[in-house]
Amino acid sequence: MDEITFRQLLSRHVTSLLDERTLAKGADYVRRGRVLATHYEPGKGEGALIGKVKGSAPSPYVAGVRLIGRGSRIELDSYCTCPVEVDCKHVAATALYVMRGGMANPAVEIAPPAGPQLGPWKQWLEALQPHAPHAPNDTAVTVPRADERVCGIALRIGDGALPTLSSL
Repeated sequence: MDEITFRQLLSRHVTSLLDERTLAKGADYVRRGRVLATHYEPGKGEGALIGKVKGSAPSPYVAGVRLIGRGSRIELDSYCTCPVEVDCKHVAATALYVMRGGMANPAVEIAPPAGPQLGPWKQWLEALQPHAPHAPNDTAVTVPRADERVCGIALRIGDGALPTLSSL
């Protein structure tokens, strides 16, 4: 989808993604010059607008809006590297900046966030505390560093039942 079509569809459907309060906060960010850069990525039947927005953190947040046209139906979704993660004022600022005539610059590279986007799982996973396995008194137990930890979920399928979580 070309950028002009993306802008037109975004302006018609942005209120289905973002509420009035979030849009007002995003408009304030645009007025205050907090949108540092934007980049548009076209795709077949879809497009993605990515912005770099100065928030409260030392480094700017990366916010994105993706629009997919499915015939007469339009699907919008968003993401952001801020703690809210979706449908936030940084996403609103990015969308409003471009909708109000700010130009997306294809020469600007906005690196996507490193690592997986965990969405609602992020807080739960970060809250997990490592527990040392039980070991005999003469055996040393080493708790892995944070960057070495692995988390897994095992699903067990019973007799014709839906999968359930199993403890290992």
